[in-house]
Amino acid sequence: MAYTVLFIAPEDSFRQQLSVLLAAQGLLVTEEADPEEAVRVLTDHGADVVLYATGESHEDDLRRIQRMHDAAPKAGIILLENGGSIDFVMEARKRGVWDDILIPFELTELLEKIRAAGKRARPEDKQE
Repeated sequence: MAYTVLFIAPEDSFRQQLSVLLAAQGLLVTEEADPEEAVRVLTDHGADVVLYATGESHEDDLRRIQRMHDAAPKAGIILLENGGSIDFVMEARKRGVWDDILIPFELTELLEKIRAAGKRARPEDKQE
C-alpha cells in the first residue's frame, strides 16, 4: 500500500505522531501544518490521498477543499473532524471530499479509508 498521502493538520504533535504511524504501514507521507502551503504542495507534487484536519472556519475549509480538488481531482480527500455538522460534510462532498472520519478514530478504520481512496486515485493499481 505505497500510496502517497498529504497530511494537513495544524497541531504538530497530532500530525507528527499520526504521520509516523502511517509511514510504518508503508504509506509515503508528506506533512503540512499550513493548509495554504499544502494546496501549493498538492499542485506541485500531487498525492493519492489527502488527509485534511478541518479547522475552526468551515467556510475557509470549503474553499480550501475546492482548491485541493481542483489541484488534484483524482486524489481522495478524507476529512479528519472533531464533530462537524452534517451540512458541512455534505457540502464538502460536493466539492470533492471522498470520505470523512471523526477524531478520535481507530487507526485500522483510517487505513481502510486511505486504502479505498488510494484505489480510487489509482484504479490501475491492484494493491490490496
